[in-house]
Amino acid sequence: MSSFYYITSEIAPFAGVYSLSKFSRHVTQYMNEIGEDVRVIIPRYGNISPRKYILREVIRLREIPVEYNEEDLMANIRSAFVPNSKIQAYFLEHDSFFSKKKTPMIFKARNGRTIKENPSRFSYFGKIALTALEHLYWKPELFICHDWHGALIPVLKKELFSRDDYCCDAKTMLCIHEIDEFSEYLEWPRSVLVEVGMSEDKIEKLIGSAKTFNVLELGLSYADHVTIINKDPKAIVAHPEIQSAKKKLGKSFRTLKLHGDEDWEKTAKEFHEICLNTLE
Repeated sequence: MSSFYYITSEIAPFAGVYSLSKFSRHVTQYMNEIGEDVRVIIPRYGNISPRKYILREVIRLREIPVEYNEEDLMANIRSAFVPNSKIQAYFLEHDSFFSKKKTPMIFKARNGRTIKENPSRFSYFGKIALTALEHLYWKPELFICHDWHGALIPVLKKELFSRDDYCCDAKTMLCIHEIDEFSEYLEWPRSVLVEVGMSEDKIEKLIGSAKTFNVLELGLSYADHVTIINKDPKAIVAHPEIQSAKKKLGKSFRTLKLHGDEDWEKTAKEFHEICLNTLE
């Protein structure tokens, strides 16, 4: 049995704004049903009802201190099973970042405008996702993260958690599902790296003196493995953003073609094989 930590912004039926939601549900259910130890962590957005989904409080996951922006921001994590499955899911609660924002669009406010705190929201989510492992007493073998909102996680793992007993041995896989749809979210301010607790020396090493950085490009450079997942993965691979990263990094990226709603099991099986290959 292998252990997979599935870190995502969305999973059906709790939240979803693009293909990641259904993908997350089907692949984690497949891995769970064949006996793998797969666990999901997702922000508890304001539209995710604790009563409706029976999100339980867990004593050891209450008021977890996370150093962020030079102060301890307390986080609560609730636990539940994904409906009609035995998939263990954890829900990060933080009022100002997630729980009080009752918008089904996740990355945008109800008026359709991009939430300007997105870089802070998802950098904090990434840091608490890694911090939580100590409180879960769990050492997964692979961190699976996605797109721009999960791209900082491989960076955090290597720069801030490299000596952490629960993170140090794990590998990271960054999955890219879409590029153009999220182009407006890729440029993050330098201040985010300060907020997560990186020293000026580390920041200088990462982005030099730049005031902003492309979070996806940085994540691609730090991830141990990269997988392109799309109905037409070749189109994503051919994207200038990906081609530039491949040339700069000299990495070979895996690809996975989505087989559509009629054959999720095939997609899930192939994704599971990719995950196992990363552990070799």
